[in-house]
Amino acid sequence: MFLRELNDPVTKLKGAGPSAAGNLERLGIVDIRTLLCHYPRDWEDRSSIQLLKDWNSGRVCTEVQVLAHDWFGFGKTKTLKVYVEDDSARACLVCFNRPFLQRQLPVGIRCKLYGQFYFRFGEIQSTAFEVEPLNTKTASFGPILPIYPL
Repeated sequence: MFLRELNDPVTKLKGAGPSAAGNLERLGIVDIRTLLCHYPRDWEDRSSIQLLKDWNSGRVCTEVQVLAHDWFGFGKTKTLKVYVEDDSARACLVCFNRPFLQRQLPVGIRCKLYGQFYFRFGEIQSTAFEVEPLNTKTASFGPILPIYPL
């Protein structure tokens, strides 16, 4: 890329069509220069393992095995609970509005887990978590991830 190309619109980039340009324009990004200067507000470090037993010292990042599924509530307000375990402790993932996780996380599968945990109703729980089966290769569990304002 040349310096003279920094003032080109973002639609000149491969994969950035009119739809992406419209979304970026709402963020104030109209050319390649402003796109390069759109920095993240924070970083998540997922390179170090934090076991479930250390849930109260920050975010947990570990490999877990799914033990069981359970539903609570009734009617349209039923909520999925997924019980998981690593080498140190057991915990519960409360999946509000995410019933599809029952199919993605069958009993017995090993997964990568990242999230904020707390002690509630007599168990270690999380409602804010990311989970991914070990056999998939995606960028959501890279060693360091940027967190953008949106």
